[in-house]
Amino acid sequence: ELVCEADTSVSARALAEAAEKAPPTNRPWIVAALDRCLERALTEPLDCPDAARHLSGLLRKGDAELGESERADLVRAYARLQPGAPALVVLEPARGDSSPAVRLSARAAFERRGASHGADSLDAAIADALRGSDPAARSTARKELRTLLLSPTPGERFAERLDMLAGAFADGIDRAETASALAEVAQRHRERVAQSSKQVLAAREDPDLRVRAALLRWVGYAGQHNQLEWLIENLASDDPECAAAAREGVSALGAISSTLLLRELSYGKRSKRDAMIEVMRELDLRPDELGELYRIELDTVERDLGSLVALYDRPALALLRQRLLERVHETLHTALLLLAAYGRKAALPSSAST
Repeated sequence: ELVCEADTSVSARALAEAAEKAPPTNRPWIVAALDRCLERALTEPLDCPDAARHLSGLLRKGDAELGESERADLVRAYARLQPGAPALVVLEPARGDSSPAVRLSARAAFERRGASHGADSLDAAIADALRGSDPAARSTARKELRTLLLSPTPGERFAERLDMLAGAFADGIDRAETASALAEVAQRHRERVAQSSKQVLAAREDPDLRVRAALLRWVGYAGQHNQLEWLIENLASDDPECAAAAREGVSALGAISSTLLLRELSYGKRSKRDAMIEVMRELDLRPDELGELYRIELDTVERDLGSLVALYDRPALALLRQRLLERVHETLHTALLLLAAYGRKAALPSSAST
């Protein structure tokens, strides 16, 4: 993972060289890491012939020495690192591989270079593999479909391919991984993915937190403003991944979500306030809106302090005094967060000196 944080061409070269030199027991892990590294940088242009050269020798080993998933990942990686027609000579044997996953990876590589049987044939092969019983082939199909959908120019087949991925998700096929792919496509193409909203939102309360986190991201990037309350509710989720995904989703919706955020901040549950204010700091809110909320919090503190003074010498109401004091602390905390959110947007409101 640390290697993958470096520049993609540097990390790809390092991992490809390590895979070439690694013993058979360690090599699958390195190849899988290389595949993940390249997946994260899918939209980056790459031309790394040095890294590809390290992989070409491994590809020639064939299925006698390499596992099925390892071969499929190697084909995908080599095709990415060695662009253009020169890759086809090395990839040709993979078209006749004994594994459906490897054959599909090779088929996609040839199609991207205009040297296959056409998009219809590739899409049909992906659809068959996606719903088949072979886990390696399903994984490869999902990766290749994701690659096609994340293209900067996805072409006229985008809607059909998106339906294919959303349909697989709705049918529960590798649901967490498919949900993650849908979220990535939404991040890339925004409202264009809204056609899948019915299939995606039907799984909103999926018990798998990985699925719910992916859908929270999808909702934001897909511009589903009618799901904003669900996003806000999850800002205070006990699961860190879901809370972070909800925050990402609200931020993706943009400043249009500020009205409901402001209303929730004023009247909603205090347990969500810290998370809401953190999101608000990232949105383009007007200084007067934040300033008004700040004044409301100070007014609340002043009122509660007055109540505390009135109850100070009444022992029977000690529990009430304690609750009022807790409210004062909560409200002051919110006021300070609002002050931080107010930041450099404008001069402090005059009531700040209260």
